[in-house]
Amino acid sequence: MDVSSPLSHPLRSEQATQPPAVEPPKLERFLSKAEVRRITSLSPTTIQRAINAGTFPQPIPLSHNRVGWAASEIAAWQRTRIAARDSEHAAA
Repeated sequence: MDVSSPLSHPLRSEQATQPPAVEPPKLERFLSKAEVRRITSLSPTTIQRAINAGTFPQPIPLSHNRVGWAASEIAAWQRTRIAARDSEHAAA
């Protein structure tokens, strides 16, 4: 009997027949208004003006008195600000 064969040991054969592990879906993290203010360094008034102008992500209603922002959307907003800065410097 070949000892190096994966089927030579019962535990190895069980492991070989199990389906591959499925990763759980990545959940979106919601940021509070205070976290968004801290991350962006924007005042509440500036955030609201940017939301109204369509230049900042919309908040997501989480409950009757609570909203949050998708962390991925805030990160995307940051990347667009950085790209805008970089394109301005490249044009100069």
